[in-house]
Amino acid sequence: MIPHDASKVSDFRRCPEYYRQRHVLGLVAEGGGLPGILEAGGTMHSALEAWFNEPTSPLGLAAGLKVITEEWPEDPLFPKEPVLFTTGYVKMVFEGYAEKWPREKDDFQVLGNEEYMQMTLPAGNEVCGLVDRRIIRGDEDDLFIMDTKNTQSNQVFARIPDGFALSTQMRGYLGMLKASGANPRGVYIDGVYWGTRRVRPPLVRPGDFVRDYVRFSQDQIDGWARDFEYTLRVINDLTKSHVDRRWPQYDTACYAFNKPCQFMERCKASEQEAANMAGYTEDRWEPHKCGDKDV
Repeated sequence: MIPHDASKVSDFRRCPEYYRQRHVLGLVAEGGGLPGILEAGGTMHSALEAWFNEPTSPLGLAAGLKVITEEWPEDPLFPKEPVLFTTGYVKMVFEGYAEKWPREKDDFQVLGNEEYMQMTLPAGNEVCGLVDRRIIRGDEDDLFIMDTKNTQSNQVFARIPDGFALSTQMRGYLGMLKASGANPRGVYIDGVYWGTRRVRPPLVRPGDFVRDYVRFSQDQIDGWARDFEYTLRVINDLTKSHVDRRWPQYDTACYAFNKPCQFMERCKASEQEAANMAGYTEDRWEPHKCGDKDV
């Protein structure tokens, strides 16, 4: 059985039909443009994994820059459109993060870095998640999930940490830790703002990086664990009986993250038209496969 991933469940809570298109059918809108915020965020995650694997800032900075050099594509010599996420800018953002948050001043200890978790919940559902970091503050019972969020939206950045602390993804991670026998205290949201829309060329400022702890009661976390299981039951029922039929569509998600959903054209079309619509390809996101390797 393929386990349910906490990030995918978060997509379901945002819009069940988006979940069906992206994770059941495995579709994604065809791109072909220059690397954007999604690619930049992915590379930043890889660089931060290297950063937190090192004990000091100089070593972490060198390791993270090495990752960016290896992962980020070369800038085009003759671009057809302005290149916002240049190699130099991606490195500048990482360097700005390292300067704002030197390892030597961390008020926490990293227990797990880009850590894959998988377990069976009490109702029998297999769940998994690739957690950015598992950290403790002070004594061993002060356990938090640390998650880095990348955005180029002023509005989204202004809502950190509250805009993410209560997300289904974070609640799912906390519920998983609770089910494993741990007693997590909350989340530590680590925000990175990519100011590509602010000035040309983009600049990096100390205010582009924010962190904040959000604590929750054990009653809240227990309730989220139960809520997570309920959502999984709904997903299981829909997957068994409605794979080829539309799932509920939430119009509030059509412009989530201040841009149109990639499946909007398919949702506006009839089911037959959507099935034959060009511009989409199958490209499944399968984070559970991280469990097959050391992460």
